[in-house]
Amino acid sequence: MQNDFDQHDGSTAADRYLRGDYDVLCLVCHGSGKVRVADVSKMSFAQKRGYVRYVREQQDIALAQRQVRQESAAERRMGA
Repeated sequence: MQNDFDQHDGSTAADRYLRGDYDVLCLVCHGSGKVRVADVSKMSFAQKRGYVRYVREQQDIALAQRQVRQESAAERRMGA
């Protein structure tokens, strides 16, 4: 049994899938297949200090965004 997808350029949907026709680039790694992670063991003391500062800032931002979402959800539940 064939469907409309299987009648495209003589190949089946499975062939096109395996060929990579439907691939989409990852927004995080941009298709490299990996996500970069800091190697703290190779950082100087100053770099480590800066990295820790960066991580804490990102955590603070995430916490603030989470609190705003929670407050908005609470307001919606109350009918505001």
